Amino acid sequence: MRDTPLFPEIEAYHQEYLSVSDGHTIHFKMFGLPQGVPVLFLHGGPGSGCNPQHARLFHPQRYQLIQVDQRGAGHSRPQGGLQGNNLSALVNDLIQLRHHIGIQEWLVYGGSWGATLALEYAKQEPDRVSGLLLRAPFLARSEDLSWFTEAGGVADKLPTAYANLRRNLGLKAEASVINRLYQILCNGQSDNELRYTSALAWDSWEAAVMGVPLPLYETEKQLRMARIDRKRIHVHYCKHGFFLGDQGVLPGLNALRNLKVSILHAIGDQVCRFSGSETLANALADCELKSIADMDHRLDSVKMQLEIHRLLDALTPD
Repeated sequence: MRDTPLFPEIEAYHQEYLSVSDGHTIHFKMFGLPQGVPVLFLHGGPGSGCNPQHARLFHPQRYQLIQVDQRGAGHSRPQGGLQGNNLSALVNDLIQLRHHIGIQEWLVYGGSWGATLALEYAKQEPDRVSGLLLRAPFLARSEDLSWFTEAGGVADKLPTAYANLRRNLGLKAEASVINRLYQILCNGQSDNELRYTSALAWDSWEAAVMGVPLPLYETEKQLRMARIDRKRIHVHYCKHGFFLGDQGVLPGLNALRNLKVSILHAIGDQVCRFSGSETLANALADCELKSIADMDHRLDSVKMQLEIHRLLDALTPD
């Protein structure tokens, strides 16, 4: 018996750049069995990009896994590009990708922000989705962003780390974290040193909330620009309310009434609260919500990975 839920590391059997709209080119990779059950893997962030190690969650002799870097993220071009970068465009990219590779129907996996995108995509093509597997879904409501960025939310549990964030961004009184980050990262007038230290401050806050080691100050230009680009996209989406209304993904869920949805969420997750998954599950017609007795938002937990295997089996046709 294997001592890890992860399968051995494999190389992608195909990778490609696909030109979409507004000057963007998205990058995608395909892993596993070309004749296997198609699975679309949607990364979080927004702006994080895909991690090939996540392909190890999926049985290489059962699944055809498609990983796609969303606009401006990962290997997609232009890196950090904001023009035409919005939720509707990301959904249209997935539709174009499905046509491009000739997939008639696929299982869609999304974690955190990836779950947001998975839900919005499925609303547009429910007849092309065999099922949804959502890990720690981010509902993208205004209250979810406030919980993570403003006093009265998780900041009250981590006052020192939150004070450090505001100090490192040069914020006073009740000034908005997101507005300040948007001004620095997205308006094109700040120097790269300020952009980098601000992006690092934001990543340090996220690390504090997740309970992981703080990121280290980097000197290599490529690494610094990659961090800036990731955070630029993230803040762009935050500033625009993720291009959804105050209720986030909740409107329009009736379009998924014929879909089987499985949700997996750690009870102690402080980034995306478990209560959000309860709200989402109650709004869906056919949904299994599984809780994990962890504190983590990440995908590293063995318990989380084992449960993903179980839910994949339940969603995959024999």
